[in-house]
Amino acid sequence: MSRGSHDDRQTDGTETPLPRHHGPAEEMTAPAIIDKARAFAAYVGPLRLPLIALALVVVLYRPSPDMTPVYDGWGFVPTVLIPVLSPAIFMVLMLDALMVRVFMADASGGRRTQLRRILIMNLSLGALILLSWAPFFIGLRT
Repeated sequence: MSRGSHDDRQTDGTETPLPRHHGPAEEMTAPAIIDKARAFAAYVGPLRLPLIALALVVVLYRPSPDMTPVYDGWGFVPTVLIPVLSPAIFMVLMLDALMVRVFMADASGGRRTQLRRILIMNLSLGALILLSWAPFFIGLRT
């Protein structure tokens, strides 16, 4: 469907802003990157944006299972705080996926497509957290 069709409208009649993909020939300038980030933030919503950021942080800062916990200073963050937050963020992603699925029941057209993409993103981030943290939590049990 074209971008301006009625299927791209939310239930309140406003259009759903879709992030624009830049081609390889198009130069990515700072204003273009900022515009793309704003469009993505509007597309996923203001509460999902920090959730996505936190999910990526816990994936990127996963410690090794044999790392000794540090209880003071900045070493506390990657050795204690991030391992404690990772299951909580995983559960919030799964709860958001459940709620998106509930909202999809009443949605149609472009809003349903938007929710489906958000659902896939939530489930993908959840799988990424699960796969990246499984060796850490298995290592704690042995």
